[in-house]
Amino acid sequence: MDQADNEFVFDPVFEGEGMPVTDVIGLTRRKWTRTIIERLLVEDGLRYNELNERIDGISDKVLSESLEALEDHHLVRRTVIDDRPVKVEYSLTEAGTALEQVIEAVDEWTDSYLDYLGQLETS
Repeated sequence: MDQADNEFVFDPVFEGEGMPVTDVIGLTRRKWTRTIIERLLVEDGLRYNELNERIDGISDKVLSESLEALEDHHLVRRTVIDDRPVKVEYSLTEAGTALEQVIEAVDEWTDSYLDYLGQLETS
């Protein structure tokens, strides 16, 4: 397989950095982003330690950086609850919640594609 076979048809890095769509596509390509979003779709309003406990294998550093990036892109909301001790909860914004449709569409396409590949193997 040569280099051309490994290139993406849609390259999210086009015409310079800093474009919102480019940034979000790059963010969603990261290993733990989908897992964090899916967890918050199931249980919205989780504290950091709760998220960390529910996502097996993620390091503190990666979770922290991922949440910060998701917050910077307005996909996750960080809410400080003025309580003793102070609590911080993470929840999805409207845009973050809308990613559920994208995740479901990708899953449906993946299933169809695997079926297609299976048909190719049997023919």
